[in-house]
Amino acid sequence: MNDPKGTKLPFTWEKGRIARSTLFPLEGGSVACSSDFIDAPAQIEPVIDPNAPIEYGINRVVQGAVVFQKPPPTPVNGPSNNPPAISRESQGGITTQPLGTDPATSVQRDGTFNAAPRETSERKSPTISILQTSYRDANDEKQHIRVLFSSDRTSDRFEITIQKEPENLVVGVSDFLKALNKDQAAQIESSFKEQGIQLTQGSLGTFAGPEAREAMFLTADDPLLSNGLLFIGTGPKLVVSYSAPPSVNAQRRQALLIVFDADHRPIAAKRMDILIPEQMR
Repeated sequence: MNDPKGTKLPFTWEKGRIARSTLFPLEGGSVACSSDFIDAPAQIEPVIDPNAPIEYGINRVVQGAVVFQKPPPTPVNGPSNNPPAISRESQGGITTQPLGTDPATSVQRDGTFNAAPRETSERKSPTISILQTSYRDANDEKQHIRVLFSSDRTSDRFEITIQKEPENLVVGVSDFLKALNKDQAAQIESSFKEQGIQLTQGSLGTFAGPEAREAMFLTADDPLLSNGLLFIGTGPKLVVSYSAPPSVNAQRRQALLIVFDADHRPIAAKRMDILIPEQMR
């Protein structure tokens, strides 16, 4: 909102999968957007989930909100009581239009759904997550943030791509290296080093101070913090990959992404999905 008094807004939106730090609250007239491309083999209209409250301010005042979500499986040509979606564009902070498919092929004009063909376990759609917002840097200049995190599985490798603007941002990601074997973790660490990107591992409190967790509305028992975080240093874009036998399937796993300024202060966070080898848990 454009607030003439200049009120700034820290918030957490669980179902929107996004939060804004109390250290860098959102300014009036600015945007905080979390986008995720849906993993759906056949495209069906997303449905409205009206129980998606936003908690804002230091006192965590509750504001009602809605998100669009992928509906549960529906029988072939079975009736649907789901309310229609308003749009396939980014609504409620979530991009609901999946990648590379035609939504018209799965929704009939009478409002019923065609059965979604099952995706084989050997191939999962890439995960693509984007966080966009802005903040004031140490010189009080407004900086626009865009961080993209994607993961994909090819025939014999897993690949992770990270793009971030501006370059001096530090990105913390929940520690997916713990889900890999030693050789795979070593491949990733070597790839970071070859690209000149600093990679460190540790707890959120050690990296950003004891107030960082509360500033991001995170609880002490958050499972995504249990193994610490990977802190990825400055640089505009990096691509890392590690090998995996074709016989190893991919699984989706929830991860946490936190964006820090150059002084290690948390700005914003989002929850996202990442592909990892199924046999490594």
